[in-house]
Amino acid sequence: MPPTKQPESVDRSATLSIPEQDQSKASVLNTLASHHSRRSYEYAIERFIAWYCSEPRLTFNRSVVVKYRSFLERLSLSAATINLHLSAIRRLADESAESGWLSPEHAIGIRRVKGVKRLGRKMGNWLTRNLHRGGNTKMGILSCVVQQLRRERESAQKQIQRIDEALAALGSGSSNGTSRTMSASARRRISLAQKARWAKRRTAKPKRTISAAGRKRIAAAQRARWAKVKRSG
Repeated sequence: MPPTKQPESVDRSATLSIPEQDQSKASVLNTLASHHSRRSYEYAIERFIAWYCSEPRLTFNRSVVVKYRSFLERLSLSAATINLHLSAIRRLADESAESGWLSPEHAIGIRRVKGVKRLGRKMGNWLTRNLHRGGNTKMGILSCVVQQLRRERESAQKQIQRIDEALAALGSGSSNGTSRTMSASARRRISLAQKARWAKRRTAKPKRTISAAGRKRIAAAQRARWAKVKRSG
């Protein structure tokens, strides 16, 4: 029986040619529904391909993507822009692996490349709705900013007023610096009570005390009485 011929394994290289890169880019863009996302990803992928082809590189793997991230950081780009570029490269690696031009191991390594840490904290998109209301002109944007700042000032004034009212209710004073006062009749009642208390102490009779001789006679009488009780018992 002749030996069966084993199917040849597909060699998934880690080097992508320009046609393979273009086809992978087209696959990535077809998966995006938003026109803005397609435009951003297309720009990011084209910029990476230009950098990738500028010098002879043997593989498309994790180390190459890390070097490209360092290249973007040296351009003083923002963290959001660099992370957008890295996200597009991850999608490019996934599509290349799906098409069989890149090994799954290399695609997983590229997917694990970490983005750049963002500094600060996002405070929200409080101006977006106002921009739509006021238009996209410079005067419209400035008007929206002024209106928002006025609303913030009114809110802060209301909060300060509520704090002042709470302090006044607790008796710790108010915002104008006034303090609690006592009426004249109340001060007079307190003064009369203090005078009466001191007069009572001065007129009180002193307590009677027993002299040392008296204490000795009382002790001798008690001993005699106890001795008589013992003899009678």
